[in-house]
Amino acid sequence: MISMGLPNVRLFPFIEPPAQEQLENAVQSLKAHAAITEAEGVTTIGNLLSQLPMDISLGKMLIMGSLFHQVEPVLSLAAAMSVQSPFTNRARRDPDCEAFIKTLQSDHGDPFTLLASYREWLYIKQNGHENSRKWCKRRGLEEQRFYEMTKLRHQFSQLLRESGLQEVAGCARAPLTSAERAQRSGHLRQLHDLKRELYKDGPRKVKVLKVSHGEEV
Repeated sequence: MISMGLPNVRLFPFIEPPAQEQLENAVQSLKAHAAITEAEGVTTIGNLLSQLPMDISLGKMLIMGSLFHQVEPVLSLAAAMSVQSPFTNRARRDPDCEAFIKTLQSDHGDPFTLLASYREWLYIKQNGHENSRKWCKRRGLEEQRFYEMTKLRHQFSQLLRESGLQEVAGCARAPLTSAERAQRSGHLRQLHDLKRELYKDGPRKVKVLKVSHGEEV
């Protein structure tokens, strides 16, 4: 609504207005994610987020993935964080299942552990030497969750393509029309502006997540 130029979302004549507390919480969340300024003007990242009809945290992850050319792993991570955990009660009680989970655990937190389990499942599916459903059952995993992650990953990728961000990230190879080139140029300019904003106060020390060579997410 703010990106469309509405002066004050609090005064919008909703047919069924949300509770004032919910509206204020939404505005504060947008400020916390730097989508709007303290004066409630839309920012560069806010303009990009407004084109992605999804949770703001996940949208921001995908935008940053586009910005730093890490779309593929971020798509998997966003999908992994959007579904119910595939680990069943048995996964926490059965010694064999617990031992398997320990091989997947990451120092970077549960989302990366879940991502590792998804990668293992994909390997089983692609390898074809073992039934994936039986493999999941032995390890206390619910296979349906992995199918949901795969579907969401495709949907997130489609959203990026429709918004033009995936083309900006270098994933498109087909010739573009003049309108598509104009859209791509606009998104590229927005991403460059965002990168400038991120580094306007000088280089920041960041934590680097290390991935073993030869492994794909």
